[in-house]
Amino acid sequence: RYSALFQAALMFVALSLTVVIKMIPKACLFGVFLYLGVGAMHGNKIWHHINLCFMLSKKRPPLPLVKSVQWRTVQLYTAIQVLCAAV
Repeated sequence: RYSALFQAALMFVALSLTVVIKMIPKACLFGVFLYLGVGAMHGNKIWHHINLCFMLSKKRPPLPLVKSVQWRTVQLYTAIQVLCAAV
């Protein structure tokens, strides 16, 4: 319940410190955001499905998604997810 309040407070602090943020090189900021983005991919369902699409059928883990659903359906679903995310 307090997370939204803390998030708003941190945004206010960040907006009030734009002079300090401007002194940080852009390459450092891009590196931090890239690191955070790559770290957030772990546990993302779309990323997991994309990895499964490029995995050999013998190497796929025994998940209910892989066992109970036809593989073409999983690939089509993943393609639709990626297209919707790109739009």
